[in-house]
Order: sequence, then structure tokens, then C-alpha cells
Amino acid sequence: MARKRLPRPEPEMLVARIESFEHTYYIAEDRANREPVQDEALIEIVGQVEWVSPRHKQHQGEKVEFSLLCAQSFSIDAPNTTRSHPFLLSMNLKKGNRSCMAYLPSNVFWSIPNMIETSRVTHIEARFEPLHRGSGSLLSLYLIPETRLSLT
Repeated sequence: MARKRLPRPEPEMLVARIESFEHTYYIAEDRANREPVQDEALIEIVGQVEWVSPRHKQHQGEKVEFSLLCAQSFSIDAPNTTRSHPFLLSMNLKKGNRSCMAYLPSNVFWSIPNMIETSRVTHIEARFEPLHRGSGSLLSLYLIPETRLSLT
């Protein structure tokens, strides 16, 4: 008799009001190993949790960090720049660590600081797989103005 497959659990969600952000940039070359020049830019956003799935209500009102990254490599021998592909990493909701991380496409990444500074974006909505021991896979990030929020 075949085992009955359990339905996939619904994603969980967190919505945070953006309080501040910091932007950094790093570039390096490893000439000794003839590696291409690589760079990485980071936007570290700090927010306050305004809404979270009921299972994680103890995090309501707490700070959460969103690390948004963009990376490329450059080679004098290759005519094209190699960009990293966008991908979502983990979501962590633990007593001392509320954070998530994602690599974004460069054109979107570089527009985010202006979107925050001009208040076109005021919140971040993160959807993630149900967490196990406080960690799980990030499924989506939505940078959104307050006027578009629907906390349900």
C-alpha cells in the first residue's frame, strides 16, 4: 500500500517596517592565483517586525536584519562580466538572531537605496517555509510601500 503524501505546509510570513539601512561595497583580486577580480555589494536593512505568522508571535516588535547582496566577477581575458544569479538563502527567527539573506540581480539591487530613501518602499514582506529550530528556506521578498500592505 502506497504511503499517503502529506500536503505541503503553507508558507509563513513576516512583515517589517524598514528603520535603517547601510550600504557597503568590496572588490578584490587574487593575482597570485590568476583569479578574476570579484566584487560584492551589500545592503544591510534593519527593520522592526510589525506582523509575523502566529507560530512566531514572540518576535513581534523585535529587530530583524535583511542582507541583500549582489556579486560579479571580471576577467581581463574574458570579454564579459560574470554576474551571480539571484537566489534566496535562509530565514532565521531565533531568540538572538532574526535575519535573512538573498542575492539579487544587479539592476534591482542598485535601485533599492533610492527606493528606501524616497519612501517608495517602507516595508519588507518575507515568506518562508515553516521553520525548523528557527531556520528555514526563504521563499520570497517583497519590498513594498505601506499603502500596499495587507496583513492577512
